[in-house]
This record gives sequence, C-alpha cells and structure tokens, in this order.
Amino acid sequence: MKLLRLTTEITLKRITRYAGKAPEGLENLSHSGLIHMVREKLFMSQAQLARRAGVSQSHIAKIEKGKMHPRLDTLQKILAALHCNLLLVPKPVQDLDAIIHERISQIAKKKVDSVAGTMRLEDQLPQSELLEDMRHEEESKLLRNPTSKIWED
Repeated sequence: MKLLRLTTEITLKRITRYAGKAPEGLENLSHSGLIHMVREKLFMSQAQLARRAGVSQSHIAKIEKGKMHPRLDTLQKILAALHCNLLLVPKPVQDLDAIIHERISQIAKKKVDSVAGTMRLEDQLPQSELLEDMRHEEESKLLRNPTSKIWED
C-alpha cells in the first residue's frame, strides 16, 4: 500500500509540474478552437476530418462552432484523425499539499472557535495564546493522519 501511495505521489508531482509549465490562459482555449486550428494547419477540410474520424461533417461543424460538446471518446477520435493525442491534465490552482494544509487549518480553527464560544458562554474563555496552541495542536493531529473527513462540512 505504501508503494502505491508513493507511486501516486510521484505521478501527481510529475503531472502537476508538467501542467505548471503550460502557458497562462491555455486552459481557456476551447476544444472547438483547438480542433479548428489543427485542422486548418493540416490543410484538412471538415469533410475530410469527419470521414477520417468516423463522424458526420455537420457534427464537426457544430463542434467547431461551439454548438456541440463532443463526448470524450468522440474527441479522441477527432484528435486521432488530426494526428494528435488527447492529453487531459489537471492543473491545480495551488499546490495540492498546500490545499490540504489550508483546509486542515480551516477545520482546526472552526473546531477551536466552537470550543471557545462554548467556554465564553460559561465565562471561562482562556487567553488567546492558549487558543492558538489548541489550534496548532488540532492542526498537527489532523496533518499526521489526514482523511476524507477534512472535506465534510
């Protein structure tokens, strides 16, 4: 199990490093625009692409105009007909470990704030340094063994 976890970690790091090298704004480029650009670069007509991909020419036209969103398998066929591979790579907006740490910090703060609220009602609110220590202790506990529970609201 640890080997699988290590392999997953290495794979995710490679993918996110690769995705991080993508030019800014590339994620905003539509599949319809990409298909059109590559088809034109290859001097291929819509009819020729359609025949090679095994779909109708009207289907290609609708996809290129953005009026139709192809299924993943259809997109793969179209790209294969354009001598391209489909590469689906998630590009995290932030380091995945940082996302986990941020979420754990939020959970720990919420938990300590809840305890502090109860203590305040009982007129037993500890000093802010103790509350901060409690928050750090809760964060450390959650970071040692993070689970899917951190995403439960």
